[in-house]
Amino acid sequence: MKKTLFLMFICSFLFMNVQAADKCGYSDKYELQRKSSNVSMKYEIKEKEIMPATEEYGAVYQKYFEITIFNITDDFYATLTNDVTKKDEMITSSMFKDGIYTFEWDEISKVTNFTLKVAGSSNTNCGGEIFKTVKLTTPRRNEYATKGVCDNLNEFYLCQPFVTYKSVDEDEFAEQVLKFKDGLIDKNGNAEENKTLIDKVFGFLNKYKWVILGCAIIIAGAGGTYYYVRTKKQRDLGL
Repeated sequence: MKKTLFLMFICSFLFMNVQAADKCGYSDKYELQRKSSNVSMKYEIKEKEIMPATEEYGAVYQKYFEITIFNITDDFYATLTNDVTKKDEMITSSMFKDGIYTFEWDEISKVTNFTLKVAGSSNTNCGGEIFKTVKLTTPRRNEYATKGVCDNLNEFYLCQPFVTYKSVDEDEFAEQVLKFKDGLIDKNGNAEENKTLIDKVFGFLNKYKWVILGCAIIIAGAGGTYYYVRTKKQRDLGL
């Protein structure tokens, strides 16, 4: 008897799910797919005061990521996960103001991958069906960016304040910086071997353009002075 009742329960549950699935027709899916295309995510690097200034010391600030999700309407809800905390967060339209929901992410020491799965809400005939997946990656703070060797090398990938590549040890960092300064690799760490002679010449000129310009001005000035003195001397001698 118990087995019979259990089978009847399972059958009725499956039947209700089939009915619900039948309600989510092509036109419903098309409309929700269209609306879900407006959902997006972005991040901004911001700074907040974590310790006010005192008579002896200045205020202490901490950088963080402000993550913004756009356009979750009443037709949807979303599940947000990340590969650092591994936690799931339910995002509903009630959490949005003027189509925007923001939150702070303080984990700046690790690259974090976020996944937002957008599904139809109970207000639609397609409740629970996923219509869009949005991915977002936030970078990590680069511990080498504040080193003196990185002064004036902000374009070099190992000297940028926030990066997404895996951390390198100090020996490799020093080696790569020297290679970049010697023109052996480009700003992205790629070897310069495949560059043509013209590319190398233009690269050299661009790298040392201010030095070359300064030398040119000095040479031009010296040449002009020599020409003036020589011409004046000739005139004084009546030549």
